[in-house]
Amino acid sequence: TAGRAQIEASAPSSTGGSVDVSGPVTLTPPFDANLTVRVAALRLSDPTLYQTRVNGTVTLQGGLAGGARIAGSLDLDNTELRIPDGSGSAYAGLPGLRHINEPAEVRRTRSYARMLETAGTTGTAPIRAFPVDLILRAPSRIFVRGRGLDAELGGTLRLGGTTAALIPDGRFDLIRGRIDILGQRLQLTQGSLQLQGSFDPYLTFIAESSTNGADVRVILTGLASAPALRLESSPPLPEDEVLALLLFGREVAAISPFQAVRLALAIRTLTGNGGEGFAGNIRKGLRLDDLDVRTTEDGTTEARVGAYLSDKLYSEVTSDSEGRNEINLNLRLSPSLTLRGSAASDGETGVGVFFERDY
Repeated sequence: TAGRAQIEASAPSSTGGSVDVSGPVTLTPPFDANLTVRVAALRLSDPTLYQTRVNGTVTLQGGLAGGARIAGSLDLDNTELRIPDGSGSAYAGLPGLRHINEPAEVRRTRSYARMLETAGTTGTAPIRAFPVDLILRAPSRIFVRGRGLDAELGGTLRLGGTTAALIPDGRFDLIRGRIDILGQRLQLTQGSLQLQGSFDPYLTFIAESSTNGADVRVILTGLASAPALRLESSPPLPEDEVLALLLFGREVAAISPFQAVRLALAIRTLTGNGGEGFAGNIRKGLRLDDLDVRTTEDGTTEARVGAYLSDKLYSEVTSDSEGRNEINLNLRLSPSLTLRGSAASDGETGVGVFFERDY
């Protein structure tokens, strides 16, 4: 009507979820628009690094020929960030490869993947980039897994810049988590995931323990694509000595041949060749948010299962080889206020209100 079209469109995404678009668009350059885009459970993933689902609303205002502003707020559902285990095959490029009689569908796919040769492509007027101002919220359920690490974080990420050069800026902080080193589970005392200008986030996770008169710190830091793990102790010791203390409570010279084999396997895990392990594979198969099996100091075997029942309600069930069972519920009333309750098979119960504020 009067040189303007009213858009009302809805379609499922090939990766999962759906997208709805509505709003007016003028039919003459620069094709000014005022569109509202709603996404529901839209699945986004990088097979080697992450997968997530997105819900929310984004607006597109301005010329579609270039320069339209993209803004809005999106909520991230369960998000998994995988730390590469370093055991996969490496693929080299194929210099000099030429495509002969390339089908149009193949060329279009390579174009989407930005794999077309750029030499000699001149004379085409560049399209103006679209400014971006998006907020991605994830107060919880950002899971970082791999290299023995299993942690949950929460936070906010802002996407700025333009469609030609997106600039992420945000931080996700530790909610709960642990580092598993060949059966030794250390609870994380610090943890964060920070993005500043790159979509390969910088990780910082620290777990602490005391053994045989030494204070041990396990520190995992670096980019998610290639993090580095180091061991520190007080008093200072070589890393193999620290690892032996951590695993067996004694010096390297005093461990048995079997323990030496376990030490070598631990080093293999720390260097990125250990995979997710048995518990990690079971957790993925049962679609749980958390699964931990460990042996306590008195020799009791204990299993803990955790899952989100809703966006704000997290349930955790613990059972041990002595027949004791316990269920814990965590209800997030606000970003800083949590209601927690527990009930055990021996009749012990508890309810608490927790207020937390980070500075």
